[in-house]
Amino acid sequence: MAGKLDAAVAIYRAILKKHPKACDCWCNLGVALRALGRKNGGLEALRRGLRVCPQHVGLNRNLGNALEDAGDEKSVLEHHGQAIDRYQAALRRSPDSAEIYSALGWSLLKVGQLEASATAYGRAITLEPTSTAHRLELGRVLPMLGRHAENE
Repeated sequence: MAGKLDAAVAIYRAILKKHPKACDCWCNLGVALRALGRKNGGLEALRRGLRVCPQHVGLNRNLGNALEDAGDEKSVLEHHGQAIDRYQAALRRSPDSAEIYSALGWSLLKVGQLEASATAYGRAITLEPTSTAHRLELGRVLPMLGRHAENE
């Protein structure tokens, strides 16, 4: 948070040498590496963390986010498909997370699962009824389904 990401990465790595099952540390390492522009390193840290802590909500959510950003146009469907799996795993442990439902909605939209995307955004709105962001995203999907927000 202080903007000293390189120092944070070094600290997380030092902790993980002594405590390789520190789930939050794997999560934070992955996020910090991605913030430094080291996408592959971030993906690897998050994947390694999930091997140790497969049910960890933050690892699943952040790996989903990292997968959305990974790859080129040829692999976008594959990465969003993997992201969907991670978001669904995170939701099994944290079913009341509007943030995760919204991220799931985005990945579902990217792979063409429009009805499921609308459902995910609808759930995010139910959980955070005052969120303009969730409503805007749902408003993007509904016309693709031939529906309008005022009918929902």
